[in-house]
Amino acid sequence: MSPTVSELLFELLNVTLLAAGLGWLLFKPVRAALAAEAEDHAARTAALDARQADLDAATTALQAREAAATAQAQAQATRLLDAARDEAQSLRDAAAADQQARTAAWETEAIARQAAAAREAAAATAHVVAEAVRRLLGQVAGPELELALLRTALDAVDAAAALAGSHAGRVDVELAAPPTDAAQAVLSARLPPDARVVVRPELVAGARIATGVGLVDATALGLARQAADTVADQLVAPPTDATTPAAAVRGATHG
Repeated sequence: MSPTVSELLFELLNVTLLAAGLGWLLFKPVRAALAAEAEDHAARTAALDARQADLDAATTALQAREAAATAQAQAQATRLLDAARDEAQSLRDAAAADQQARTAAWETEAIARQAAAAREAAAATAHVVAEAVRRLLGQVAGPELELALLRTALDAVDAAAALAGSHAGRVDVELAAPPTDAAQAVLSARLPPDARVVVRPELVAGARIATGVGLVDATALGLARQAADTVADQLVAPPTDATTPAAAVRGATHG
């Protein structure tokens, strides 16, 4: 190798070594600074990521609280609405019940007024009927009517005794007029010997017989009263079946 080439190679080697040394001496702080900058950037990035994570967590928590508050508000509104509906329904039910009670009370009062009016009308009509029957019997009173009413009373006494299953016992007879011979014969034939007979003209017509099984009133007053009671019952109550023998005896027997 020539000296020129050797020197050139030696100089190149020196330059290379010098460059390497200078590079190592000069670029080491730069590389350290770059590394430090990189580390600082990484730290700031990590801090930013942590802050972003915290922000995301806070946002999620806030959204959860908002959702819970919204759900709670909706639930409260639903409860309030249900309570208002229940209260409105209760008020409607109370109003309906009050109206029904008022209507029932009014109907009851109306029925009571109608019944009272019916009773008053029945009483007035019964009084008129009773007076008419009493006057009619008083006008047609005579021996035949007296005898017929006496026999009717005695038949009722016998029927009552048969129903009771016992004897009539002591007998007291009240006549509206002194008995005729025919009436006296009937009394003697159908009454016990100790029967007491009295005359009471205020009875207008007929006979009233008191026995141990009840009182039979076949006088004008008694028949008028029975007619009045029948008319009053028919006016204020539905008709009843009074065609049986027992009902007939009850209709003619009192006491």
